[in-house]
Amino acid sequence: MTGWRRAGMLALLLAFGPTLAAEQQFADLGDLQLSSGATLKDLRLGYRQYGDVAGKPDQVVVLLTWFGGQTAQVEELIGPDRMLDPAQTPVIAIDALADGVSSSPSNSTTQPRMQFPEIRIADMVQSSRRLLTDAFKLKRVKAVIGMSMGGMQVFEWLTHDPDFAERGIVIQGSPRLTPYDLLLWQSTIEAIKLDATWQQGNYTEQPARRALYYIATLAGQSPTAINRAMTRPQVLALLDRHDPVQGFDANDHIRQVEAMLYHDVARLDAGDLSRAATRVKAPLLYLWNATDTVVRPEPGLEFAKAANAKMVELPGDCGHGAFACEMPKLVEVVRAFLAKPLTADKP
Repeated sequence: MTGWRRAGMLALLLAFGPTLAAEQQFADLGDLQLSSGATLKDLRLGYRQYGDVAGKPDQVVVLLTWFGGQTAQVEELIGPDRMLDPAQTPVIAIDALADGVSSSPSNSTTQPRMQFPEIRIADMVQSSRRLLTDAFKLKRVKAVIGMSMGGMQVFEWLTHDPDFAERGIVIQGSPRLTPYDLLLWQSTIEAIKLDATWQQGNYTEQPARRALYYIATLAGQSPTAINRAMTRPQVLALLDRHDPVQGFDANDHIRQVEAMLYHDVARLDAGDLSRAATRVKAPLLYLWNATDTVVRPEPGLEFAKAANAKMVELPGDCGHGAFACEMPKLVEVVRAFLAKPLTADKP
């Protein structure tokens, strides 16, 4: 979500109430065999914890980061008046692989830059599970929750490790990308690799920053929302800017995008999402927006229906930023879902 109209989203979130800060921590977890068969050496995961994790291990909620997101940013969702109140449910927020905090092309000393192996969403989940079981000694958690790429991790977790979480919450994520999504996300990789500064990942300045900014601005909101928020003179002035826009490290960007491109929870079910959904044991909450042009909701709706999930549409035309535009509704729905006693029936 880095660059996807982040400044506006931050303003909306900060207007909703105070956040809680937590120290950035790290766990060194040894080598990780990836789903490709390759080895990620010296796995290091970043995380932050909120509330009494040790005292309430059965109430822990795991919050997973979005594309380009870091746990310093998900703090916007944590606090007494926010989506997750750690006084009620302790929170462990985990930095995903290749986010620039956990093991990434930009910070690895043993596999730097494009020597860093390709990863998949399943590898993000496997590494997070190792953190929770090895560092925190947790055998089961109350919930896993994520938005966008974080939601993809939740779909993967509930489908392929269905006993670890009591419930799952997906906010504008997908069990696999649509053809439209694939084209959008691949265009960001092409923008990087076609830039003369790319140099097969051995760049001295970040490539394609302006192109990525334009792609993100265009896709991050619906056309209606963009036309309402910006005037022609504002856009023309933006196009005339020559200063580069700071963004996500390009090598990190590529590895996380690749993880999303090849993400498919139905890979063991001949591509059948409905069949894959039968693997899910935990109640699932799926929140979506019809105008989202970053992660289209159709696969999520198909999967959620087959999994007998609770499905909630976030209204409005904010596109992929609907979670922020509709934050009061999001807080209400998520808190109610977490507070609801578990039953034999889903949701």
